[in-house]
Amino acid sequence: MEDRKRFKPSTAAVYIVPFLIITIAFVIVGYVTVTTIQNHYYERIQNDSLKLAKIYSYSLTLGTEAHDVINELLEEKILTASQTVASIQSPSNELLREMAENLKVDEIDYYSPEGEIIYSNLPELIGWRAVPGHPVHNFLIGSEISVIEDIRMDWVTGYFFKYGYFKTPDGGLVQIGIKADKVHGFLDRFKMQELLDRLRSLSPDSQLSFIDLEHNVIGSTDFEMVGRQITAPEILHAISSSAEYTREHSYNGEDYYEAFIPVFFNDVKIGTLAVSQPLKDTATIIRRFTVICLATLIISYIGLLYTMLAASKKNKQISKLAYYDSVTGLPNKHYLADFLTEEIEQDENVNKALMLINCRKFRTINLTFGYEFGDEFLREISRKFTDLLDQNKKLFRFTADRFALYVKNYKDRHELIKIVDKINTIFNSPFVIKNTEQSLDVQVGIVEIKEQKDKPKEDFDHILKAVSISLDSLTPNGQTNYAFFDQEMESRLRRENLLEKEIRTALAQKASHILYVEYQPQYCLRTNRIWGFEALARLKSPLFGQVSPLEFISLAEKNNLMIPLGNYVLSSACCFVAKLNKLGFKNIKIAVNVSGVELLQENFSDVVIDTAKQAGIDQSNLELEITESVMLQKFALINEKLKKLQQNGIDIAIDDFGTGYSSLYRFDELSINTIKIDKSFIDKIAVKKPEKIITGDIISIAHKYGIDIVAEGVESPAQKEYLVKNDCDRIQGFLISKPLSEEEAIRLLLKLSTSR
Repeated sequence: MEDRKRFKPSTAAVYIVPFLIITIAFVIVGYVTVTTIQNHYYERIQNDSLKLAKIYSYSLTLGTEAHDVINELLEEKILTASQTVASIQSPSNELLREMAENLKVDEIDYYSPEGEIIYSNLPELIGWRAVPGHPVHNFLIGSEISVIEDIRMDWVTGYFFKYGYFKTPDGGLVQIGIKADKVHGFLDRFKMQELLDRLRSLSPDSQLSFIDLEHNVIGSTDFEMVGRQITAPEILHAISSSAEYTREHSYNGEDYYEAFIPVFFNDVKIGTLAVSQPLKDTATIIRRFTVICLATLIISYIGLLYTMLAASKKNKQISKLAYYDSVTGLPNKHYLADFLTEEIEQDENVNKALMLINCRKFRTINLTFGYEFGDEFLREISRKFTDLLDQNKKLFRFTADRFALYVKNYKDRHELIKIVDKINTIFNSPFVIKNTEQSLDVQVGIVEIKEQKDKPKEDFDHILKAVSISLDSLTPNGQTNYAFFDQEMESRLRRENLLEKEIRTALAQKASHILYVEYQPQYCLRTNRIWGFEALARLKSPLFGQVSPLEFISLAEKNNLMIPLGNYVLSSACCFVAKLNKLGFKNIKIAVNVSGVELLQENFSDVVIDTAKQAGIDQSNLELEITESVMLQKFALINEKLKKLQQNGIDIAIDDFGTGYSSLYRFDELSINTIKIDKSFIDKIAVKKPEKIITGDIISIAHKYGIDIVAEGVESPAQKEYLVKNDCDRIQGFLISKPLSEEEAIRLLLKLSTSR
């Protein structure tokens, strides 16, 4: 077999046109940007200021309209209620309670002429007496027959109410009240300082002030400005003429851009909004952009010149680095990819096969004797392999401890088996490396290549997967050390490919009918209530029906889908929490499993926090579950991330506790809140002697460290009884409930809440 050339030599002419285009582009873009950015920035500041002024004016209008409408509605309700209450001949507490419910008011009180409550729908108020200065006392001694007050704070309860008073024939009065806490809070949002602070949140770098018609600053996000009077002649002139005015000025050694915008309410000018923004960022942007442009131009000139001069020399080096293994000198995996694709495309009526040779326990040799010894071992293996090669065979270094042998023009499988026998012969004798004898076992996966010319690239991927599957199907102590890729493996591979595509499509399209989340309740043994749910990913394949989580999660791990899958489950769980919050279930927690791949992402903590914020939920509603083995991979790094999550209110749980290698001495170092005892421990509760069950000891130790315990897989009353006796915090399992859909989980919560 002839080696094919991988690269064509490059010439300097190839780079001249891109070089000139890039140079001209940088000069034009740099010039235009540097000369226009300042004007653009000032224009943007002015536009932002105008928007803020319009928002301010509009908010005032809304506030006034809202105030008027709400007051009218409340007054109408109080007047309607008063007419009904006035018809009472013999008032009583019970009667007032019924009338308050029917009339939808919060308080009805009968006062004696001395100002004492003698009847009320609120028993705690009976006997209360109005003191001088209280609105009730003022109304009693006044001449008015009826009064409806503005919203005020009640002297007794501290709540905001809107009250109406109506005198009775005996000299007393009837008081009708409607609670107005929410209304008061809503109207407060339209106060001047509140509006300025809210506008500041829309433009964090801005300082905002409101100037009244007497040129006094009566509100400002800079409290030192409040109370000052505007004296600058040009500003006074602009304010007096009701014109928009902008200027640059210096203050405390810094440059600012100020905009003064008149504010109108119902077509009447009520003042001026001043918006001030620092200009230091503008100058910094211009300087930074200029430096970047010049530096980029210089680097581009030098880089392209160097590339043109060195391209020819480097071409061969690049080819060797890209396509040949530096240790053995053999063609590498990339070479194999191109080579095999070309071989498949050739219209040859000959048998073709690929063998993948795995050198078992090579990693142990590397760790024991060092990588230099291991490299020499690989070179010796490749030298011995050359005795097998001829024009119909080509050898490749596939990965660290694997070689690939391409064979063509053979008769049948028996000839391929003979080649395997020759490979075994090579490894039957020990290798002598640096005066040390070492032996290796090999396993060989074999795939016979069938001609499929319509999709060559897919065929190449299929071949690599197929030969890897055939190799993985071998067991260490099997009868043979080779395996041919067969129809059963083909079916499994096809199923994996189809499931992988379905998972990718479901993630991309957020297809909840295919990839969805179920929720298994966690039951608190102390409160006898549902504490929360564990979010569990589920896959219902359009082709294969319900797929085991073990299967599709394993597929996700193999195909680098754990991060998007984890994000999908986390986002779904947060949206579910948001639904629960709207239904009034504020304290329900959702536990989400996290993989090691996700945890090792640099931005993992930020992704979790941002996902919770986007869903509009409190981060304290979340708990992340991590297995012991993942926790111990990079303990310090992962523990630090978990600490950050805890600081943001997110609980951390160790899942499947007892199946890994956690050390008790590390409990005090772990940034965790909860331990989930693996089901294998719970299963032993009903079958082992009490003195041999260690679950209670685990609970006791965890509690000493302030860690909560969740028992997984609880399926019988006896298990629950044991866990209650040993002070377990929460349980989860089929005894409480199977995993539920969102709708089923919500129905369960509603059912339990109404039954209490």
